[in-house]
Amino acid sequence: MRRQIKQFTNPFFKAKEAFVVSASQVPPSIQEGLSLHQKGQLGQAEAMYKKILGIDPANADALHLLGVIAHQTGNHISAIDMIGNAIEINPNVATYYCNRGNALREDKQFDAAVASYDKAIALQPDFAEAYLNRGNTQKKLSQLEAAVASYDKAISLKPDFAKAYSNRGNALRELKQFDAAVASFDKAISLKPNYAEAYSNRGVALQELKQFDAAVASFDKAITLQPDFAKAYSNRGVALQELKQFDAAVTSFKKAIDLNPKKIKFHIHLGLLYKFLRNEEEATSCFTKCLSLRPNNAEEIRAKSVAFLMLGRHQEAFNFCSEVISSCPFTLHDGFDSIENAKSYIKKLPAMHFTASKQWAATRTIMFAGDEIYIEKFFKQVLDSVEESNYGVNVHLHAMLSPNTDPKLYHDLLKNNVSFSHEVYRPEHKTGYTTRRFIRMYQLLKHFKHSILCLDIDSKVVGNLDTFYKTFSKADVGLYRRDLETVINQLIHAGMLYVSPTQASLRFLGFFINYINHLEETHNLKWFADQMALLAADQWSQRNSSLVHIKKIPENLMSWGESTHGTLVITYKGEQKYFLKN
Repeated sequence: MRRQIKQFTNPFFKAKEAFVVSASQVPPSIQEGLSLHQKGQLGQAEAMYKKILGIDPANADALHLLGVIAHQTGNHISAIDMIGNAIEINPNVATYYCNRGNALREDKQFDAAVASYDKAIALQPDFAEAYLNRGNTQKKLSQLEAAVASYDKAISLKPDFAKAYSNRGNALRELKQFDAAVASFDKAISLKPNYAEAYSNRGVALQELKQFDAAVASFDKAITLQPDFAKAYSNRGVALQELKQFDAAVTSFKKAIDLNPKKIKFHIHLGLLYKFLRNEEEATSCFTKCLSLRPNNAEEIRAKSVAFLMLGRHQEAFNFCSEVISSCPFTLHDGFDSIENAKSYIKKLPAMHFTASKQWAATRTIMFAGDEIYIEKFFKQVLDSVEESNYGVNVHLHAMLSPNTDPKLYHDLLKNNVSFSHEVYRPEHKTGYTTRRFIRMYQLLKHFKHSILCLDIDSKVVGNLDTFYKTFSKADVGLYRRDLETVINQLIHAGMLYVSPTQASLRFLGFFINYINHLEETHNLKWFADQMALLAADQWSQRNSSLVHIKKIPENLMSWGESTHGTLVITYKGEQKYFLKN
């Protein structure tokens, strides 16, 4: 029989996983210490375990439980070492590996944590908690499909595991499988009706489905169950904002701040709403307050960077976030305005080969790019969607192929309105694909001499683009800015970028190219490099008397997973059931 050591209220304890100890593994000499431990009397329990070790230095259980206390009090390195010593003495106890995995996870040693959970599972295949914790860590590694599989296994072993259903819902939500996420949260709530966190998470998924009234109701339930639930108040504010109930949204954000005044994102939410409402004084007050707060995780660092940016402190914005995201030092930015440097960089790249059908002719182009996997999964469907909604518009596919792939395999795609280019390219990081497409966009713009709209390949075009092209005909660049986004790397979304055939747009793309070149040279090309480069180019243009005429792409033109009023493009960000259901 397994019983859990409950979680204790401790200001240094960040982990959400409960530690597990099998009763059959606890010798009578440890029972007193374990009883104190379970009551939250950590100091007394620690003294008892040390007393046992004074008598029996090789007592693995005492070492293990001392490691548990070290972890619970924020001393993760000591926890890893002590539980590791217990494992050396007795390498056949699954709970040791599971709890060591928890400590490794909190120390951000995610791969090692997964390996530790794997060992726990190998020793005890029915260990549902180990599968749950492994899923949590895989989610940290952005291995979302693997995380869902781990949660599914935990649920199969423990069908009433509400926590696993809730965490599974969070992973599905990040995969943009919002309906499935809501269903997972609903199951968690049915198993645990007082589960405030599940109600709040359910509300976030409902927001993504644009069901804002239902989302507010879900947040209200979470708050009823847990009146001090600051995050639920903040999430509720976001939903009310979408419903244009701005006064209520302000009240909700303020309540979140009252409950947790040190949370930077709450102040950013309120500040951005005030800015949207053109209350610059209150907005500035919110952003200024953030500067005195200390971020305690990567998301909060990215949020504080927004405060710097909104206050016009661009250097601090880009430099501050560089600790957790790909960002070039701000002092280099003005030097990125060099077409000649961009051309020199392009010359060093693998050759780009262009092919078009004999009958090909176009006055505007929709561009997609990807590797063999993404092209196979998504291109036919996105091409069909373009032909259905925008017949006659040229579609260009840029393929980034492995050396062993024959580009002629894609020549059967060359219809009257399809052109094709390819290069041999295998980046060290997946972000290489997302940045390279905009570098090739520079070359294609010079080749086509007409406007290009670049979209994510895992998208669907569901509306006619004639009005869009007319609206943007006098703009050099169309950027998908997100005015109410709270982290700096999401202020611009790279899934939709428009450029016209002007010298100004080439300067904009040249800036982007030089920014990415610097990241590559410093081995810093990581997640969201494309969006940070677009943001830097946008800020550079604004600082230099709008050298480039940049027009904001209305946010309602692109939607995630479901079409709403005015939607032109649906993006799915990976293999989603919505996209592949046909």
